[in-house]
Formats: sequence, C-alpha cells, structure tokens
Amino acid sequence: MLTITVAGMTKIMVGKSNAGRKLLLLFALLYSAIQPITHASKDNTMINLNRSIWNLIDDIQTQSSLTLAHVEKALFQTLAHDTRHSNEYFKFYKGQSIQFAGEVKVSTIDLRLPQQGAQSPGMLLMHLEGECITMPQLKQQYENLKITEIPRGKSLEEATTYTVNNSWGEIDFGFQMKKPDCLAYVILKPVK
Repeated sequence: MLTITVAGMTKIMVGKSNAGRKLLLLFALLYSAIQPITHASKDNTMINLNRSIWNLIDDIQTQSSLTLAHVEKALFQTLAHDTRHSNEYFKFYKGQSIQFAGEVKVSTIDLRLPQQGAQSPGMLLMHLEGECITMPQLKQQYENLKITEIPRGKSLEEATTYTVNNSWGEIDFGFQMKKPDCLAYVILKPVK
C-alpha cells in the first residue's frame, strides 16, 4: 500500500499496482505545482509564498468585506487574537512574517476587525521589508494613485501616502521618510 501526502495534509492510499502508483504520483505532482508554496521557517516566524504582494492584495479584495477566515486563507496562516490591543471598537489580530517571490517581505501583519455594533469595516495593515518596491513599480500596478498624506517633518516614520480607490474600497501605499524611495506599508480598507 502506498501513501502520499499532498500539501502537508491530504493522504491518499493506493494498492500495489504500478499504474495506480504512477497515476497517483502524477496527480500529486500536478496538485503541488498549482498550489502556492507555503511553509513556515524552522523558527516558525516566517511563511514563504511563491507569489507576489500584488497577488495577495488582489486575493484580499475578492470578498466585499474583511473577515478573519478570508484574510487567514489569503495569508496562508492562522492569525493570533491580540487581546492587549483590542478595544471596544476593534479586535486586533497579528500574523507571522511572509516572504514573497523575490525578496519582498511582510514583516508585520495587523488586522483590525470591528467589534459587534461598531461602524468601521476594519482594515489590514502590512509593513514591508526586503527588496525595495519603488514608485515606478507601484504605478505599473495602480495608475490612479493620489497623494492623501504627506510628512509633517516630525519623524522619519512619517510617510507620503498614495491611495487608490476602487469599488472594493481603498488601498493606501506608504513611503516613509526614513527610506522615501521604497514602499514601507500597505493598508487595505474595504467600503463595508
């Protein structure tokens, strides 16, 4: 009897026939090829995805609102409820770092979902590190960017924020003063 584990969770058992084994092996290889590569690092602090940050942003926008289940599925991880920062308006959730195709990394994940009765639809904030995403690269993805915030000169953490609005909501892209040529964070804010 042959057992194959696909994507770390699916177990398939097949008898001893060579034809069955070959077919099963082909299925496992094809299935693995179409799935994003995901795995935690040895210290369980980073998840590797064989996709781009732009794919992730598109995936988040496939549902009209932010939900914990949808964001966890898009990020390929379970987010931890951050009770220390949660309040009467928002439940805060934190995630593991993500390494995207290339060298772009999401260093922190901050999901804020409204508490029952709150009016805000919530938001997802992701801080970026690693390979620099420049303004020309951002403009290749989003043409209709508008400056919605500028630094006031009080801190190198302040950013020039470029915003794109669409039917899903608003996406903010921040370029901080400490590294003004590189995208520092992305904030996704749905309409509802």
